[in-house]
Amino acid sequence: MTGNLRCAHSDTALRSLTAEARMLREQLGDTTVHVLGREEVVEETGSEDFLGGLLVEDAGLIHTLNYVLGLAAGLARRGARIYEESPVTSMKTEGQKVILETPQGAVEADRVLLATNGYSDLSAGTAALRRSVIPFRSAMVATAPLTADRRARLLRHGRSCSETRRMMRWFRPYEDRLIFGGRGAFGRSDSDRAFAALERAMRQIFPALRDTPVTHRWSGLVAMTTSAVPQVGRLDERVSFALGYNGAGIAMASLMGGYAADVSLGETPDLALMGPGKLQNVPLYPLREPAVRLVAGWYQFLDAIGR
Repeated sequence: MTGNLRCAHSDTALRSLTAEARMLREQLGDTTVHVLGREEVVEETGSEDFLGGLLVEDAGLIHTLNYVLGLAAGLARRGARIYEESPVTSMKTEGQKVILETPQGAVEADRVLLATNGYSDLSAGTAALRRSVIPFRSAMVATAPLTADRRARLLRHGRSCSETRRMMRWFRPYEDRLIFGGRGAFGRSDSDRAFAALERAMRQIFPALRDTPVTHRWSGLVAMTTSAVPQVGRLDERVSFALGYNGAGIAMASLMGGYAADVSLGETPDLALMGPGKLQNVPLYPLREPAVRLVAGWYQFLDAIGR
């Protein structure tokens, strides 16, 4: 699947995308970026909800499950062992070793890298990371298979798309379905109400789907940091951490893996704003949930008035 289209929901957003395209062309020499007008975005998406957009022709998508399975297979070929369903319930240092307790037994390690991201509060073993990120739920829905006529009118070029609203949504075709995602104050667990809101947003952008049922729903947690950049560093000489990808983890965590390994081995790679440094906790952490709801409400208001 080739090309990514960012769809502008307001004049302000379109001006920002136009400035970004100019910067990419003039400063980075990127000739694959194009600013599209309203009618061009209608032709691309089948939606009249946008005022224009920014098309990046050489962007693409990967199949994330296949990517994870490929990474796991590569590790296995190199002799690594992966233990699923084995939460670390406690972690302690004894002499020159770190002891990790799990329900199935204990593991002894010279060095440990904590990379639990949005799931850092699921067990006592990662208690040190719990206050460093705010878990935020990201959700997806998939429609039933579309008719050939409808499929030809919606997202006809097979590109991945997103929008410029702060409470961003994204959408793309998958075989004969349309899948639609969004991020908001979904909370720690799935909610029928939240999924219903996501489906309403999908049908607002694509009125042609008003009678098309949704057959699949799923979600997961991303990890937000107050600085909007990941955190990489060491808790002590044997335990390191890498987390907080702010919703861009597929690309960013892949990039950071090598650097996190360097940090874990005691090296100090140049990571600019990302460290390596001391773990930064979220201020006023006990108030995170009402704060997230407040910020989400404010963002929804700004989106509604086109700011």
